Amino acid sequence: MAHCCLGGLAEFLQSFQQRVERFHENPGVRELPPDTYISRTITLVNCGPPLRALAERLARAGPLESEPAREAAASALDRVTRLCHRVLADLLFQELQPHFNKLMRRKWLSSSEALDGIVGTLGAQALALRRLQDEPYQALVAELHRRALVEYVRPLLRGRLRCRSARTRSRVAGRLREDAAQLQRLFRRLESQASWLDAVVPHLAEVLQLEDTPSIQVEVGVLVRDYPDIRRKHVAALLDIRGLRNAAARHEILAVARDLELSEGGALATPRDRAFFADIPVPRPPFCLGLPLLLGRLPLSRLSRPGLTCLPRPRPTSPARPRAQL
Repeated sequence: MAHCCLGGLAEFLQSFQQRVERFHENPGVRELPPDTYISRTITLVNCGPPLRALAERLARAGPLESEPAREAAASALDRVTRLCHRVLADLLFQELQPHFNKLMRRKWLSSSEALDGIVGTLGAQALALRRLQDEPYQALVAELHRRALVEYVRPLLRGRLRCRSARTRSRVAGRLREDAAQLQRLFRRLESQASWLDAVVPHLAEVLQLEDTPSIQVEVGVLVRDYPDIRRKHVAALLDIRGLRNAAARHEILAVARDLELSEGGALATPRDRAFFADIPVPRPPFCLGLPLLLGRLPLSRLSRPGLTCLPRPRPTSPARPRAQL
């Protein structure tokens, strides 16, 4: 009896999953007032825990042959939850994006306006999310926590700021620490369990502010250990931001990231919910043509011009489209 009921429940949940997907794909649904759309999405998510509990009870009461049906039921509910979480997060971050666009600019150094907007918007929207049942709420808040920190760090590593002095580095590092503390307090209020995110911005601040190469190497080592999906390109971008141009020092620091990448196996072992730097692309550095290549093509008077031998990396050429036959 339990086996038959579980099979029927699994079929129903697969149909439910498809209907939820069609609901969110419907262009007319996106025209609903945001509060209505959010409320309906939360209702769909809240269907999950009791149905999941029912499937588990039926599986325990049934024979071993019930396991495939239980897995099918769980898979359908997981898909519904992930889709609805993505919808809710996307709606929230659309509202947050203007505030993130103000980060890492000159005004950001002297004003908390951008972060106050982020914290205020997240705090206000969290009131609606409290209607979620506990399990989906915790999963969503953890993802919001991760995504908020990713969006905070992204403009930093994209090179929106450049530090030209130790004083500027100190100011930027101090601002990063203040913002990190404010975000940490916010997500503690929201009961986020993703505490692994709390240290990422303070680590970046330390790399910016430290002066001697060995100390920077140690901090980079800790950063790579705690966030194994970080890559040398991220560390190199951070060194660019702090204005470190000494080739020997850069090589020593980047070697730490390289060695730990090789020893830890890199981001291949990083679960999706623990990915961080993998979601932050950084600009590709220019490549420099060697002097022997240029000597035969350019007059010596032009070789002394700064930036002459550094060119943007070429983009891969797309295959040529076949010409239309007339």
